[in-house]
Amino acid sequence: MPKASEEQRLDLINAQQRLRAEGRSAVVVVTGVDGSGRHRLVNALTHGLDTRGVKVHAWSREDAPGSDRPPLWKYWQGLPAQGQVAVYLDGWYAEPLDRALRGASPDLSAIRQLEAQLIGHGSVLVKLWVERPLAEARRDLRKRLKREARDPTLSEQRVLAAEDGAQDQLDALRAHSEGWTMLSGKAPEVAADQAREALIAAMSAPTPPVPVPGHHRNRGAQALAALDMSAALSKKASNKQLPEAQAELARRIWAARARGQSTVVVLEGADAAGKGGVIRRLTDPLDARLFQVVPVAAPSDEERARPYLWRFWRHLPKAGQLLIFDRSWYGRVLVERVEAFCRRDEWQRAFDEINDFEAQLTDHGAVVRKFWLHISPEEQLKRFEDRAETPHKRHKLTDEDWRNREKWDDYRVAVEDAVARTHSAKAPWTLVPANCKRHARLAVIQTLIDALAPD
Repeated sequence: MPKASEEQRLDLINAQQRLRAEGRSAVVVVTGVDGSGRHRLVNALTHGLDTRGVKVHAWSREDAPGSDRPPLWKYWQGLPAQGQVAVYLDGWYAEPLDRALRGASPDLSAIRQLEAQLIGHGSVLVKLWVERPLAEARRDLRKRLKREARDPTLSEQRVLAAEDGAQDQLDALRAHSEGWTMLSGKAPEVAADQAREALIAAMSAPTPPVPVPGHHRNRGAQALAALDMSAALSKKASNKQLPEAQAELARRIWAARARGQSTVVVLEGADAAGKGGVIRRLTDPLDARLFQVVPVAAPSDEERARPYLWRFWRHLPKAGQLLIFDRSWYGRVLVERVEAFCRRDEWQRAFDEINDFEAQLTDHGAVVRKFWLHISPEEQLKRFEDRAETPHKRHKLTDEDWRNREKWDDYRVAVEDAVARTHSAKAPWTLVPANCKRHARLAVIQTLIDALAPD
């Protein structure tokens, strides 16, 4: 195994220490066809670093986690915290490589979005492609497998099953995915030195400025103003209709579980809009094995140390599970935007990040439904006063809740913006008039029933 010189190793350690001091992370992707020497290169990189801050992610097809979740889920789980280094063998290029080797054109849109989020977070991204002509790699692999008394026809090596025209697809894949450092698989020691130098340079470089995306404010959007805030449901009607709807929802959630379809529900709304009551009515008729509720508060230190969406990716449901977010990733374009808890470029960039995230969920087969429970300022004040006077509700009311009322109009603009820019056919918003809690609860349940197939 080619080792780093003493001088190069010192440079690597110093660069790694600067990375920690600056609170940045590094993500290294090493890829290439089987037989190109990329495993050797991963070893050469990790042996040159302080391994206490390094984690390598390398899975075979059989061992890869998260087969019942969207394809990029397993890579999000391994993203390093600030000051750490993650090395991925093939990483998110494993599937595009497989497609290229079969002669098919890969879809790189989700990968581009992931890499943009890493860079936007301030992470160092190093992509190393170990180059080896496909014909040479196939020939050498067959020789090695023969020496090891292994049958090439039974081998899991991707390159042995490559279709005609795969080399052209590999070249196209590399050309359409920017930022590669090309290394020669014929010269392992030279490739290792070049890879280490590329990592040193990337970790030592100053953080580049993050471009601020153009932002279109939907000044004409008046979706909230169009709601009928007088919508109401009598107690008598609710006592009849709610249990019926809950029973039907339970049947459809069981049916979704049987066919392995997950359901993701996002509940957003102003303080005291009734999200907790909706969640109770959603989950009361359900077996505890069917659902999970994720309450979202201010991010922890662990969560702030990684790209914004990491803390939501980690909760994604298994196949057949209902996952309810009590507040969600929309915090970035709502609370964090209005309260200036994030930079302007971060919340503006978040619209595209959110749309891409939700598209990955629905492309994987999940049902995604998003609800904004809307109440009037007068109704909110009434509920605040009721909480203040009710002992078992008093804990729900904070000084921050009162302060947020002063920014009612700012939140309204942010909500209109979020709905207009992230509503889609597969992940639609439902705006629910919630001055009447009974009406809101039934409306959410009925919307979910309509979204789920009966069997």
